[in-house]
Amino acid sequence: MSNKTKTALIVVGLLVAVAGFNYLFQMDPTHLAQRGVGRDPHGDDSSDDPELPTMMSELTAPIGPENADVTLTALYTARGDVEEVLRPMLTAISQQYGEHVRVEFLDTGTEEGQKVVQDVTGGYRSGVLVNGEMIKRVPDAPLGMITFGNVPRFEEWSIQDLRMAIDWELKQKGIVCTHEHVPVEPGAAPAAEGGHVHGPGCSH
Repeated sequence: MSNKTKTALIVVGLLVAVAGFNYLFQMDPTHLAQRGVGRDPHGDDSSDDPELPTMMSELTAPIGPENADVTLTALYTARGDVEEVLRPMLTAISQQYGEHVRVEFLDTGTEEGQKVVQDVTGGYRSGVLVNGEMIKRVPDAPLGMITFGNVPRFEEWSIQDLRMAIDWELKQKGIVCTHEHVPVEPGAAPAAEGGHVHGPGCSH
């Protein structure tokens, strides 16, 4: 056997060994778990924070009474949208407005969600509907309207914009809301821009 043939066989053997090791590493249960393989993105995964809902069914559970004056429908495509942005923000909104606001969640990957994307949102797969509409007429807004498309991770819209839209919806029903602001303590996570909001302070 020539030296070239021996060298070629050694190289092939090394490549096979490396490929085998890589396969075993990738299929290791611990490594698979770290990569999230086998985990349903809409499933009931646990959270490390005991203060937060740990099941997807809890994260997407409605908030507020069914007969509320304003219904907010949170559209989402991933658990992170709900857990990191929508649930905390809309929980704060619900606490501010009490019985006047209901929050519901809708996965736009479902048949119902796809229909909403097609018929209502103009293609947005995440965001918030205010009483069934994503684009809301709000006279106090800079452009006279606000679009609540996308999850507001990059300041597409803010919780202040959402409060303006809710206030306008309630005003049409003869309900006026006032919001008392107090300074945010250093290091504290604000419930809304500009300070913690106490309320709801809504009256007919």
